[in-house]
Amino acid sequence: MLRGLGRLNVFPADDVAGQKNLLHWLNLRKSPTYEKARRAVSRFHPYEGLLYFHFLLAKLDSRDFL
Repeated sequence: MLRGLGRLNVFPADDVAGQKNLLHWLNLRKSPTYEKARRAVSRFHPYEGLLYFHFLLAKLDSRDFL
């Protein structure tokens, strides 16, 4: 939805990869629930989707594609 529809306010809080990224980013002991993930990214409203996109780009940047 972020890229296809341009909805910058969408963070897939029920997405496993999104939850794992929040787990590491927020230094949590266990993966956040849907509600906890929504609350955590709500401070970035209306740009929550860009946070998810940043997580994706950081993951791609950390891999060796050569």
